[in-house]
Formats: sequence, C-alpha cells, structure tokens
Amino acid sequence: VARFIKLPSVSTCHGYIPSTWKVRVYNALDRIALKFGTQVLAVSESIKQDLVGSGLDPHRVRVVANAVGSAENRETTQANRNAVRESHGIRGVDFVVGYVGRLSAEKGVNYLLAACVALVGDGVPLRVLIVGDGPQRGELERLCQTLGLGDRVIFAGFQEDIAQWLSC
Repeated sequence: VARFIKLPSVSTCHGYIPSTWKVRVYNALDRIALKFGTQVLAVSESIKQDLVGSGLDPHRVRVVANAVGSAENRETTQANRNAVRESHGIRGVDFVVGYVGRLSAEKGVNYLLAACVALVGDGVPLRVLIVGDGPQRGELERLCQTLGLGDRVIFAGFQEDIAQWLSC
C-alpha cells in the first residue's frame, strides 16, 4: 500500500530462524515483502549479505547494529551496577561476562559457557550473567553443572530494563 500511495516504508530484519515449516513459509513471504520496501535495516552485516543474496538491492539495505543506550549519569550507572552485583552475590573483584538475548540454539550460548571454563581454569574470578529466556534454558542450566560452572552462572531470566543489567 505504501508503494501504491508513494509513501516511503522502512522495515527491520533481525534474521531468519527456519525452525518449522510454518516459520520457513513466513520467512519466504517476509523476504518477498522486503523487496517492495523503500529501505531495509539489517541488524548486522551478515544479515545484510543474506538479504542481498536473496535478491534485495544492496543500496536499499543498511546496517544498524543492535544496541542499548543509556541516558543515565555516571552516579546512577554505578549505583545500578553495585545494586545488581550485590543482589546476585557478585564481588567487586569478579570479572562478569554477560549475555543478553533469547536462549535458543542458534545464539550459541553453549560456546560462551565452554569458553568461560577456560577462563576459570586460568584462575579468573569469573561470574557469568545470562539475561533472557527461551527454549534452551534448561539445557544450558544442565550444561553449566556438567562444565563445573553451576555456582558461577546466574540465569536472570527475561528482564524489561536491560540497561541496569548492562552496567553490572
């Protein structure tokens, strides 16, 4: 409709996960619809390349990386950092590795946890903070136990206010 009435349209593409036949059909329809938009925003260079490879004009696809901004001042950020760390038993000397996102296989959180084992082996006072939820949560929790990371990993679940967690 936007094209018919000569109104610019912008769509954002976060990528495609072909998990079921219904999702694959949706993905195909979405790729077709994106070809009619004025501009498409991809959240990474690899998604842009995927879109261009599926026939989108590379001049109509721009990369705008996912990001979370914060308008907090330094004191507020420090207060949030201290509060979150304290509420989860994270000491001042602990090095915190964080992940924010959906807990599903394509995100590769299992690789993050495997890498953290090496850091612990090197003596790094490590804590892992995982903010998000998804179908792989139980599997990742079991993996933490198997890898010997159980007491070092905090699964915070889905959170609305991501900025306060990032300061941790």
